[in-house]
Amino acid sequence: MSTTFALIFITTSLFQQNSTTRSEADIRRSAEIAQEQAGAYPTDPAMGPWLVDLARHQGHLKGRSDARSNALHVLALLRAAARVSPDCAEAHKWLYDIEQRMNRPDRAKTALADYVRLRTDDDAAMIHLFRLRLDDLQTIEARAALAQTEMKRKGLSRPYKSELHLWLARHHYERGERDEAANHVQKALLMNPMNIDARELAYTIFGETQPELQRVEMALQLIAANPSQANLIWDLAQYLDNLSMHKRAQEWYNRAIEIHGRADAGPVPADYWQRLAESYLASKDYADAITAATEAVRIDESSTDARLIRAHAYRMTSDLSKANVDTDFVADAYRARVAVVREEKRYDEAAQIAWFFCLLKADEELALEMSELAMSEFNPSSRAKIARAFALNRTKKPKEAKELVKPFAATDPLAAYELARIQIAAGDRDDAIKTLTTAAKIRSIGIGHALLMGLIDSQKTDIPSPSIDTKITAALDKFRRDVFDYHKRPEDFLRFTIKPLSPVYEPMAPIRATFRMENIGAFPITFGEGFMARPLISVTAKLGNDAGPTFENYLTVLMSARPTLLPGDAFEETITIDVGDVQNYLTQHIDKPIPIALTAMFDPIWDGGIMRPGLGTISAGPFNAVRSPLDITPTGVNDLIARANSDMALIRQTAADQIGALLATIEATSEKAKAPPELKQRLETALAKLLSDSAWQVKAHALVAAGWSPIGERTTNAATQHVRDRQPIIKLLAVRLFAEQHGSKFRSVLEELSASDRDESVRLLAASYLPESAQASMIQDSPVKVTVSP
Repeated sequence: MSTTFALIFITTSLFQQNSTTRSEADIRRSAEIAQEQAGAYPTDPAMGPWLVDLARHQGHLKGRSDARSNALHVLALLRAAARVSPDCAEAHKWLYDIEQRMNRPDRAKTALADYVRLRTDDDAAMIHLFRLRLDDLQTIEARAALAQTEMKRKGLSRPYKSELHLWLARHHYERGERDEAANHVQKALLMNPMNIDARELAYTIFGETQPELQRVEMALQLIAANPSQANLIWDLAQYLDNLSMHKRAQEWYNRAIEIHGRADAGPVPADYWQRLAESYLASKDYADAITAATEAVRIDESSTDARLIRAHAYRMTSDLSKANVDTDFVADAYRARVAVVREEKRYDEAAQIAWFFCLLKADEELALEMSELAMSEFNPSSRAKIARAFALNRTKKPKEAKELVKPFAATDPLAAYELARIQIAAGDRDDAIKTLTTAAKIRSIGIGHALLMGLIDSQKTDIPSPSIDTKITAALDKFRRDVFDYHKRPEDFLRFTIKPLSPVYEPMAPIRATFRMENIGAFPITFGEGFMARPLISVTAKLGNDAGPTFENYLTVLMSARPTLLPGDAFEETITIDVGDVQNYLTQHIDKPIPIALTAMFDPIWDGGIMRPGLGTISAGPFNAVRSPLDITPTGVNDLIARANSDMALIRQTAADQIGALLATIEATSEKAKAPPELKQRLETALAKLLSDSAWQVKAHALVAAGWSPIGERTTNAATQHVRDRQPIIKLLAVRLFAEQHGSKFRSVLEELSASDRDESVRLLAASYLPESAQASMIQDSPVKVTVSP
């Protein structure tokens, strides 16, 4: 038993003999002594958040400069935070983040479970943990029991309930229990209309819904989840075009083009304009077809397909001279390709050239040659056979042409066009009408379709067009178009605010602010990669007056708790914002009032190494606060020293921070303006005393504060004993202090501690200051791929 412990034990025993009750302080101290002997962590709910902020500060200072070392350092502090404050949600949240980045799934899952226990409002975390727990269970019965048990809990959010109902729906569907499955999937969609997995399962369960309607409804839901994804909108437009819903398709083509243009993704591709031009051709909007095709040609002057579309539109508007210009351009381009096509036996290209010189620019010899080449392939394609039929018909061999083209007339508009022409030329008009009536049901666009429609119109016969599905039309009409306004005016739908917890902060008090998101629109807003917005906030701080520093995008805040924010819902996160260089500046200017102006961007984009506003970014601020100065007059310093000797541990703890900050300010001050040596001596003496304080919380703060400036002899002597302290949290912070201050001189101690200390956090922290070979032994899974900047 140590002398110190013996004295405390004797004192406590004497007190017990003379008193029937013990003070709370005595009881607490006895518990701390027992913890020290066991090498356990003392607990204090306030110290966990402080250690989390210290870990975040460390991550911001070191960042990516040495990711492996920084990961171990931050991990050590976070594990200590979770030990001293088991109910500190932030500690477990960041532990989960770093553990999973370091490829430690079991530890990560434990941290996530602890976080979810404390933060039941984090939908994303709850859903993720539920899925991980399902993966651990071996039987379908056990998984169903878990889902049913979770469903009985009170206060569950709608998105989490939706996830539970989805899983139960799958469970019942796999067991053939269709009614139960249908009930659960309907509830899943009621709880969260944006649950895309539930929508897909609903289509499987309710099989009577026609495939075309299912596909359109699913496309609309995906677009609602992220209306800025031009490719999703484009896919829907193409699908509607293929259903012969050309007018409907054109709305979505134009939306896709508009969004592509607003997204700074470069010029709209030529094939986008070409596809739109084909759609306009199919709906006989020839002027619009010419405009869209002209855009395609402007972007890609060599485009033969766009020129063919434009030429046909010009012919339909009787502008033959312009049509001929485009046709001649294509003819010259194709002739220039003939040698390559011959040499490299490009069969499909040969077929294209063949029908062009049959139909649009007569050259029978070249058409025959190219069609023969296309047919010389081992297994000629339908395109080759159709092109050959065109060539044979032009060379007075209609019977052979008819035999070649007839098998494809029901599915290919160009084949139907040529077969009907052959039949009309032979006087078989009734057969031609039958061919055209069948072909009119072909859902397609392009030159072949346009030629076919022109031939149908010329026959003056009532041939019905493909029917338009009214259910699909209703689904399109029902879709809320205002979601497309989100990325134009996101602030009209999502209210993003920052609110400092106080307008004035005391010297060295943590500066905390609340970030809040509220859906003020009429539709759900989805967060995450590939959805409406990335829930990332980039914060900039302007400190001091106009000449003061600005820390651009120094802090990022991930608002990931809600994958979907339903209309009227809101959520918020409160965090400490004075970390990294911002904290260093405030610490080294403790003698001055510092105005703080915060501005932020929600959903910025990363461009050339910097954060900047993009499509859908919301800017907020400035939001203002002031960090008060520390009184450094003789009276103020006397008062500070007096507070360091207060009977209240919390006051001594604050005094430790302020003394450390004042020493850092003196160190950062120019030589001419430095404080007198006796002031520094008084401060070091007071800090040294705090390093030996009876309260572990005070010692912890003093150890960190001592590291903000070079430590003197008094401080060193007082702190040295804690490198072997029985309390792991004190030892951890002492090792950190000396590793930072003494560098390589402290290496032998670090090597010993990293290899043999009984506390894992101490081992991790010591290893973080050693070469990579020493660090590797602390990491089970290698290589470590981490970027720590929580």
